[in-house]
Amino acid sequence: YLIAVEKYRDACEKIDKMSKKEREKNQKFMNAQKKLKDEHEETVTSLKHDLRDVQRELNKNKSSFSEKDGELIKFKNALAEKDREILEYQNALAEKEKELEKYINPYTTLTTAQSFLTPEPEKTSLPKEEEKISEAPNAEKIIAEKYPKEKSSEILSLLINELSKTIFNFQKISISYFEENKLVFLQRAFGRKIQADLEEDSPTLVNQIVNLILKENFKHIHEVFAEKVLEASDVDRGIFKFFENHVIEDEDKTRWNTFAITRFMNEYMKHTSNVERLKHDIEKLEEKKISANESENKLSGDEEKKEELKKVVAEKKKIERLLHMCETKKTESEIELRRIEKQYLLLHEATTIFLMQTRIVK
Repeated sequence: YLIAVEKYRDACEKIDKMSKKEREKNQKFMNAQKKLKDEHEETVTSLKHDLRDVQRELNKNKSSFSEKDGELIKFKNALAEKDREILEYQNALAEKEKELEKYINPYTTLTTAQSFLTPEPEKTSLPKEEEKISEAPNAEKIIAEKYPKEKSSEILSLLINELSKTIFNFQKISISYFEENKLVFLQRAFGRKIQADLEEDSPTLVNQIVNLILKENFKHIHEVFAEKVLEASDVDRGIFKFFENHVIEDEDKTRWNTFAITRFMNEYMKHTSNVERLKHDIEKLEEKKISANESENKLSGDEEKKEELKKVVAEKKKIERLLHMCETKKTESEIELRRIEKQYLLLHEATTIFLMQTRIVK
């Protein structure tokens, strides 16, 4: 019994020693854990703050992306609407070109609406086909010698100006009458002018010269007619009230059709505002970055201010992230601005002729 008691006592002592060692180990572990926590607590806190900032930025970006999606859907719908309008314009232009084929054809006489331009064609012994072939080169030669592009354009402008003062009085005629007869009256007036200049008695040759020149100056003719309509709208705003309500003037007094440019102007103003705001933000962030670099350089060699240096470095990284984000957005807005400016300038060239060809005046 005594031997057993002795063994039990020895075992208890061993257990006490082992427990004591275990407690010492646990104490060392807890001390080391506390030491590490004390050393890195500020770093962990700074990282948590950074993580929170990143999460906020992500949430902002998500909401921004949602807004962008909404804007994209609206833009797609507007684009589809514009595509439909363009298709209608193209169809109207195709109809116009078909109508012009009646008038602008170098190898046909004028239509019955122009019959009083000259007397009936003289009878010749040549077959019709041979007569056309023989006279076509003469017409081209006469145009090259006496009616080069600049001179013919100037004559047509003067004739349109005279017609606008006499026949095309919008107090007395309708827009539909103007649309249907403007080329007919111009052909008649131009034919009389050529007959007088050349003292030519052949109506076929005169008609060929007229039609070739009108075909060559097709765009110029419609631009000048469009200008006259704009002038008429300035004189009597009641006639073109609808047209006036949908046209604006820029700083250079250039007239723009708002159907075509409102969408581009809204985008242009939005991106211009974004670029200016981002430039301002970038300037401020650059100043903060310079200040942070100076603070980092001052604290980098000082061991006592190690913790302060960590805060400065963390703040500098945050500034760099924001700076990169602003520069990326600014670049995107500038690219979009260049695209819009290009479309805006192209519209300026096309607006005048489109005002007539697409019947927006009506």
